[in-house]
Amino acid sequence: LYVLIGAGALVIGTGLLAVFHFLYHVTPALRTRADLAFAIVVINVAAGFFGQFPYGIMQAHHDFVRMNKIRIAGQAVRLALIYLFLTRDASLVWLAVVQLTTMVFEYVVASGAVGRLVSQSHLRFRIFDRRMLREILSFSVFVLLLQVA
Repeated sequence: LYVLIGAGALVIGTGLLAVFHFLYHVTPALRTRADLAFAIVVINVAAGFFGQFPYGIMQAHHDFVRMNKIRIAGQAVRLALIYLFLTRDASLVWLAVVQLTTMVFEYVVASGAVGRLVSQSHLRFRIFDRRMLREILSFSVFVLLLQVA
């Protein structure tokens, strides 16, 4: 479900990038950097939905302490990267790069933690029960709509 939402966010974000490029007047000196920053943020938002997958597994196993430690480490990395990049060249592109780098860092660390947490489990699509999968998907959509409302 999150992969589909991420794909939708990528499509919508790409359309918004075109709208941003053609409707907003940005000085030519900043146009390329603004478009690049916008594109990186769109990729970050779309990938962020996929990046929630390891956290969902940790929540299912009630491993909140490990999940919070990873998120705190991600915030520490974000703070260090913001200081490092913005002291050299303060621009929106570097802020977008920091966001994307932090998301990738958290995903890699969380995926490794999940790999150790459920090392005996393997994801195989051919063993899924279609009826059960349909029930889980419909409930997931229901919960997603409740969270949006």
